[in-house]
Order: sequence, then C-alpha cells, then structure tokens
Amino acid sequence: MPNAERSFRPPRQSGANAEQNPASIVITDVTGAIEYVNPKFSQVTGYSADEMRGQNPRVLKSGALPAAAYQQLWQTLLQGREWRGEFHNRKKSGELFWECALISPSKAENRTITHFVAVAENITERKQAQAALQESETRLRLLANATYAGVRFSENGRICEVNDQIPSLVLPT
Repeated sequence: MPNAERSFRPPRQSGANAEQNPASIVITDVTGAIEYVNPKFSQVTGYSADEMRGQNPRVLKSGALPAAAYQQLWQTLLQGREWRGEFHNRKKSGELFWECALISPSKAENRTITHFVAVAENITERKQAQAALQESETRLRLLANATYAGVRFSENGRICEVNDQIPSLVLPT
C-alpha cells in the first residue's frame, strides 16, 4: 500500500483509550505528517481530524518557540529518545494556548522509528494563574517598598521578608 494511502490504526483497545483520553493525542509518520488526532485534540485546537490528516503539527505554531528548540526536539526524537516540553500554540480561531507535551518515537520490531506519538495537556489556565500570581506578588512588593513605615512579613513568627524601610528603622545609623 503506498504511503499516502496508509493510515495509522491503533489496535482496537488502544484506539478506544485514545478516543476517550483527556489529553490531546497526535500520531505522525516519521516525516511529521499527521495520521491521527483524538477528539480532545479537536476540542482544544478547533481542527477536525480530517483537517489535520496529512498536515504537519507546525500548523499550530505560534512563533513563540525559537527555531533552535524545534531542531532540538527533532534531533532528540530522531535519536529514538522521548522529548518533553511546552508549546505556545495557536488554535484554528487564532487564539493562543499552552500545552505541556511528551513526544515519543514508536518503533517497529526491527527498532526502526515508524511513528511519533505526542500526548499533550492544555496548561493555559495554569500558565494564566501563574502569571496572575507573579503579577500580584510584584504589586505587593512595590506597595510594601513604597511605604515609609517598616513592613514585616512573617511566617510562623519568623521574619522571612522585609521591605526596603526595615533596615533604616531597626539598624543603628
């Protein structure tokens, strides 16, 4: 069967697991052409399985990750090793989203790489929460350092952080 006509068909039980998996799953051939995406991938990205079949996952690329990172990814995979990392991708709608991904090579009995399998979790909400927390901490530090009264933050009765005014208030000049 010519390569263009072949498509990856996971075993029946594996296929059912992939279809119901809460993570996005993408299976490509060795050139990176997509052969399979599960329903979660379609839900997250807005692309249907039919739209993605034959495409390269780079259609999701937002441009945030430097080219060197993709070169490292491919070098790792082609050496037969798994790659773990984060992508800042673009949905069909143009909206950006974050994914934490594990991509691993799938090998035939003769140890030749035949496919790549990516399992990814949408971590956009976690990234947004981390950014909001960082912003809040920055504002709190600016506010604490802007006051002329000494401000002390304590944890279990211990001083763990002070503002810029504390040294001038408690240390002899």
